[in-house]
Amino acid sequence: MSAAGREGAQGKAERGRAGIPSLPPVLMPSSSNIRRESLWTAAVLLISSIIILGSAPAQYLGRQQDDLMYALAAQSLAYGQGFRLITSPGLPWMNVVSPGLPIFLFPIAYFFPGHFGLFELFCAFILSLCPWVFLLWLKKREVSFPSDILLVLIFSSSPIILSQSGTVMSESLFVLMTLLFLISMESASSPVRTWAGGLSLMAIIQTRLAGVFLFPAAFSRCLRERKGKEFLGILTVSLFPLAVWMYYSLRFSGQIQKVKEGLDFYGVGLSSVFTVFLKNAAYYSMSLGFSFLPRWTPPVAGEIVGAVLFFAALWGLRLWIKKDFFDPAAWALISTLVLHLFWPWHYDRYLMMPLPLILLAFYDGIKRSSVLVLAALLFAQMAFYLPQFLSFSGGYQDIELKESYAWLRAHTNPQDILSSAMYVRDGFYSARPSLPLALKPSAKSLNRFFKNYQVRYVLWEENLDLGLSVPEQSPINSTLEKIDQELHNSRFFKLVYENRRENSAIYQVR
Repeated sequence: MSAAGREGAQGKAERGRAGIPSLPPVLMPSSSNIRRESLWTAAVLLISSIIILGSAPAQYLGRQQDDLMYALAAQSLAYGQGFRLITSPGLPWMNVVSPGLPIFLFPIAYFFPGHFGLFELFCAFILSLCPWVFLLWLKKREVSFPSDILLVLIFSSSPIILSQSGTVMSESLFVLMTLLFLISMESASSPVRTWAGGLSLMAIIQTRLAGVFLFPAAFSRCLRERKGKEFLGILTVSLFPLAVWMYYSLRFSGQIQKVKEGLDFYGVGLSSVFTVFLKNAAYYSMSLGFSFLPRWTPPVAGEIVGAVLFFAALWGLRLWIKKDFFDPAAWALISTLVLHLFWPWHYDRYLMMPLPLILLAFYDGIKRSSVLVLAALLFAQMAFYLPQFLSFSGGYQDIELKESYAWLRAHTNPQDILSSAMYVRDGFYSARPSLPLALKPSAKSLNRFFKNYQVRYVLWEENLDLGLSVPEQSPINSTLEKIDQELHNSRFFKLVYENRRENSAIYQVR
């Protein structure tokens, strides 16, 4: 026998004694296959980032109002004013949005004051990093090629994702930090889970208060391994900044906004819980289903397709739990779904953070035919939506009330204070200081309230999209309906401008 033959036989014998199976040559991955997969993966990641960046900005700054609040909060920090709303008289404490994103935006606001387009570019860049981290997590979950790159492409070309590309909203950072959090919490190292996981959870909670619902995912490994020190470490690292933020919110505004919103809806009773659940379940099913259907499809078709997708994802979630009851990803998905099913507001963007989890659970739920199904979903999604977002025809580029804002700039004084439901957006584009509307028992008392705060004009907009799950039961909706009635009292308010194209009206306080 030749020397090479003896070495080969000896190697097989050693592998056999070590209990390592010898793969037939046909099953051994060749270097050419590995290189080909690496090239495909790199290409997909680059394409994914280009798609996201190429769709930005999907909406004009201020359309969602919260985006403008994040931008103004960052500018306030850069001006040395603290976390305040600099477009409102008295510079009130900014308690509506969390401080995480404005802190990230602070350097841009400091070195490039007033350049809000750079905020949009930064947020688009943050979102463009998500496919890369998503792939890292998929590899950690042992998702094989080509399923991994198909999942990444579905995520990156989803209208749920692209509709928020370049918007100055916290969801992009929320998605990125959540994926990093899951990678950390699935580590076998307790210090990694404590510090990397705890710090990423801290950043998540400071980005969106909804991050507190990731606590079950953060503590799952601690409970399984009975590590009390790790539990306390994660709790301390993640909660201390939140405690500081809550203290200042209570001190300067007297309330924690998100807690107040939930209490305002559910505080009068829990009879609407089931209604909210049904409405949100139908809404999110339709939102997910329509990602793979053309816009002209009947709504019921979107609900059916979405329900099928969610059912497959729940089946995959069941397999996760069956395999490992303490799986952080499983508990992250469960707690997030519970939150959004019962929170009395719903938006498509609320699906951004759980979308990677839903896609992976869906993949695990249909594994036998996964590649074909994923390819079909990707083709449908790209065909129906990608051209629109890349050509900026699928987003919201036109300011809806631009004529009303132009009238305010032309017919009012710069110091005249404006009040409206979307007061931050409306004040910003009309270049006037602004205050929110308030509920008062009568038109007379509303008039007196406006005079006390020196409000001169009220901008009214019909058919506001407030994302209410059950509008007819929402205190916000009933408040707006009452204010609308009071504004029609000509004794206290004078109609000075009306625009039927924009469904808007402007009243002067008499």
